[in-house]
Amino acid sequence: MNVPGVPGGPGRVLSHFVVSTVGQAAHPGAAAAAKLGEAGSTLLAGLLLDDGDVAGTDAPGDMRAHVTGYVRAHLGDPRLSRSSIAAAHHMSPRTLDRLFADQPWSVSGLIRHERLEAVRRDLADPSLGNRSVAALWCFFDAAHFSRVFRQHYGYPPSQARP
Repeated sequence: MNVPGVPGGPGRVLSHFVVSTVGQAAHPGAAAAAKLGEAGSTLLAGLLLDDGDVAGTDAPGDMRAHVTGYVRAHLGDPRLSRSSIAAAHHMSPRTLDRLFADQPWSVSGLIRHERLEAVRRDLADPSLGNRSVAALWCFFDAAHFSRVFRQHYGYPPSQARP
């Protein structure tokens, strides 16, 4: 089926998807519309990768960078987790795990590493010398925090203070 004004390649495939979807479900509910939108986006992304589009050649790297930025922006949120990150990025936790499979840390490891880096930075800040900074970065159990910090850096948190 040729669609007037739609070129060949990825645009044509996406156009066919949209036309046939609308033909099947004239007025989808909000949840169905969201799922169809996700499916269309995924279809287009896959087509662009298969089409040799240079802009899409590092899609996993781009998505990892986006997820890492999201993690850094939400470090102080105690609800930040592998599941919440996956949900925020419209993917399953297993898909998120695969995205980070070849990285130095898992997603949970990335969260822990970034939080430890934030604590270490705050511990080194003389203006925060009289504050307990671990809780600011969601380490609420002092013994657990001390143990994890020592394992990660090789010295206790008290040595990070100036």
